[in-house]
Amino acid sequence: MIYASDHGESLGECGRLTHGADDYVEEQRIVPFIVWFSDSYKSSYPDKWKAVKSLEKKEISHDYIFHTILDCLNIESDAVDKSLSLCRGSN
Repeated sequence: MIYASDHGESLGECGRLTHGADDYVEEQRIVPFIVWFSDSYKSSYPDKWKAVKSLEKKEISHDYIFHTILDCLNIESDAVDKSLSLCRGSN
């Protein structure tokens, strides 16, 4: 299970007091992000679980969601950028 906030919030950084801005601002792109694995998944894919666990303090953005889901589920595609998969740990 993956939970991610839809966006962050600008609370005065660079004079911005807003959310959902069209421009690329880090404080709105880096979001709360929770990943949970069942005991069954952890026992079947211990390396993937450990890789995600090793990133516990990493700043995460929406950029990782698509690639992480497909890679953690072993779905192969040219669209998957494995460098953006949390199941690969630190790249």
